[in-house]
Amino acid sequence: MTERNPVSPITLSLETIFELLSERRRRYTLYALYETENDGIYLDEPASHVAQLEAPDDQSSTEPVEPYLQEQCLPTLADANVINYDPRTNAVHYWQNPSLEEWVEHAAFKENKLDW
Repeated sequence: MTERNPVSPITLSLETIFELLSERRRRYTLYALYETENDGIYLDEPASHVAQLEAPDDQSSTEPVEPYLQEQCLPTLADANVINYDPRTNAVHYWQNPSLEEWVEHAAFKENKLDW
């Protein structure tokens, strides 16, 4: 088993946590990041995860999701110090954040969006 992602030195306020979780695609992206065991992934992985959550019948394409993640979601998460995002390579490095993950886990449970 690989080690979990490095833990962020930043403590997020409840306001920031709830703001991050308030937008559906950003919340779904956090679900994808929370589930990954790698500290680095590429844009296509969370985009695919978001598309699957939006259309569980697997009939969706990641194309409409990727531009949104590139332009809106990932920069917002990077500004909150939840991820490092390199738009040139589409590399995403997720930082564990126990206070955020507690609420991500709760939201995913309430939405029935994670396989435990």
